[in-house]
Parts: sequence; C-alpha cells; structure tokens
Amino acid sequence: MKSKNKNSFINNFFSKNHKAAMEMSVGTIVTIVLLMSVLVLGIFLVQQIFGSAKGAIELTDAQLQSEISKLFGDSDSRLLLFPTSGEIEVKAGNEEAFGIGIRNVATNINDPTTFSYEVIYEGNTCGLSEAQVKNWIGLRGSGTNIEVGIDQIVTKKVVFSIPEGTPKCTGAFAVQVKRDGKPYDSEDVNIKRK
Repeated sequence: MKSKNKNSFINNFFSKNHKAAMEMSVGTIVTIVLLMSVLVLGIFLVQQIFGSAKGAIELTDAQLQSEISKLFGDSDSRLLLFPTSGEIEVKAGNEEAFGIGIRNVATNINDPTTFSYEVIYEGNTCGLSEAQVKNWIGLRGSGTNIEVGIDQIVTKKVVFSIPEGTPKCTGAFAVQVKRDGKPYDSEDVNIKRK
C-alpha cells in the first residue's frame, strides 16, 4: 500500500509540475505575442509620423522659413533644400513639395542682392520622355528678381505633381540658383513616384 501511495504521490507531483510548466509556456507565448504587436504598432506609428513630415507641402511659409533657418544655423551654406535628404516621394495623382533656402553670403555692400532659381530636369529611371517628367514640376518651378539682403535667407516652395498611371520610378532634378544672372549654387533633388 505504501508503494502505491508513493507512486501516486510521484505521479501527482510530476503531473502538477507538467501542468504548471505548460501554463508558464502559454503565458510566455502570449506575452511575447503582445510585445511583438506593440513593437510593430510602434514602428508603424513612427513611420507614419516621420513619413508625413518628409515633404514641405503641409508647411506654411513661416514654418518652412523656420525649418530652413534652423538648417542653416551657423554654416556658410548658400543653398539648402528641405527635406535635407534631397529626395521626396509623391503618390501618383497627388502633390508634394520641397523647400529651397537661399542665403546671401556676400560681405560687400556693393555685391548684387538679386537672385533667381530654376528647377532643371536631369534624367529619370522611368523610361518616360523628358517632357513627361518635366511636367511633374508644378507651382514655383522657377523664380526671378528675388531680393535677398546680405546674410539674409529667403525660402521658396516648389510643388511637384505626378499624374496617375506613372510607373514607379525616380526623376532627377537640380535646383540652380543665380545671383545677378551668374551661377551662385546648385543642389540635386530626386522625386520618387510612390
């Protein structure tokens, strides 16, 4: 009889431990699944927040001026683009924009203060004609007679629009700035069809 009780006790002991181990495994799996869900949700939200801030279409002129002024800081740069990546993504059928910051770094009061800029087509990976990709340039693709005082910054917003049906690809452009009709600075920008 003692042997039977001993075996029953041992079986009962291992059965309870096995049940506890299974409950712990299920609890661990549920915890891992919940943590992974929170992690994926967090990554998605961060991408949405930063993804929406990539272009300048939603920024007011004052906000764009503020962002570009921060980028210039104490640098001697003459031309900056916002966003600084030099690349924006545009959904077909929608508009997006990038900001241009022009700084007059002249030190002589007699130096010209009249600037102009133009967005120039440089190529594409779409297999589209030059004319088709040039048509992506919307509002303010160029500007003339822009007065910029010495050590002052002027900002402009260039809008791009990609028509429906355009294949996913990239259009390469350059922003060329001139002072008093002479080359001043340039920056490259890529427009990607999302």
